[in-house]
Amino acid sequence: MGSEFSGGGSGAPRDDQLIFMSDASAEAERLMSALRSRGYAVVEVPLALLVGRVSVQKPALILCDVDATPALEQVRRLREVPGANQVDVVFFGLPSRSLDELRDEVFHESSGFFVRPVDTFGLLRKVEALIGPPSAPDPSRRGGGPSSRPPAALPRSGPDSSRPPRSSDLASSPPPTPPAS
Repeated sequence: MGSEFSGGGSGAPRDDQLIFMSDASAEAERLMSALRSRGYAVVEVPLALLVGRVSVQKPALILCDVDATPALEQVRRLREVPGANQVDVVFFGLPSRSLDELRDEVFHESSGFFVRPVDTFGLLRKVEALIGPPSAPDPSRRGGGPSSRPPAALPRSGPDSSRPPRSSDLASSPPPTPPAS
């Protein structure tokens, strides 16, 4: 995964695949799950901690709830952090009169805006357009990773389950006789 230094005194590298989610809505979990299943690293960062977190770890993208009261102020403060002007911001929000009033500011501070409920497929396309496809998807998320269950061909438990099956085990044989008591 490539990183580039963000310059300006902070020295913190930008993680080209890292996404911060600053959204306390019920919808956030669904969106994070969809992004993670595609292979993106998504970290939930509360809005109040966003500026501090970006000063030590630069994500490629921030997904943010514009309806949260201090959201635009936090993004303005974020832009003052050295190197943070390279971080894309995508806002989510409800269509409302306040959004109409803040339209210029929202579009000036962001790389995109999604009206709630957020179209997951549209968001995935936007994320890929902004930061590229995930560089190394987590194979365990696609069903090909390690499983906690053994393969169906192997015995799950029993007195001889610690050894591999022998050919004599596979041949039909009479059932074992119970031990004499």
